Amino acid sequence: MTSLSLHPHTNPMKLSTSKTINAPAERLWHLLTHLNYWTKWGTSIAKVSADSDTISLGTCGLITPRVLPIALPFHVHIFEPDHYHWAWQVQGFEATSHTVTPLSAHSCEVSFAVPHRHLAPYLLICKRALTNLEQLATSPEVIRSTPP
Repeated sequence: MTSLSLHPHTNPMKLSTSKTINAPAERLWHLLTHLNYWTKWGTSIAKVSADSDTISLGTCGLITPRVLPIALPFHVHIFEPDHYHWAWQVQGFEATSHTVTPLSAHSCEVSFAVPHRHLAPYLLICKRALTNLEQLATSPEVIRSTPP
């Protein structure tokens, strides 16, 4: 099930969408933090490049959206691996944040948040990305090649 949430107490401008996925949190975190998977789950991402194959605090790189023929700079400005949470800026603007919440040894909730209400339509793209993540996380190829 996918849900949409307002955050009136913590951040009245923030909106999010989430999905419960029957796969371990570590696997989803791996998919979210390894660049080679971004174009597979990120419906708006055509190409991504950085100095490393994985993101961490301070990672900078270029992302090419599917709708624009130009590469835009990105910067990971929040990275909390102990809490399975990261956020970034694209072209200097606050973009999505990504959180994985373990529910059990074999399931988790993944949520994407947008920082401003005027970005609410982008949550439809995020919802599709969550579906893509679920399909990817439960595929035999990914199960064999990522953490349990």
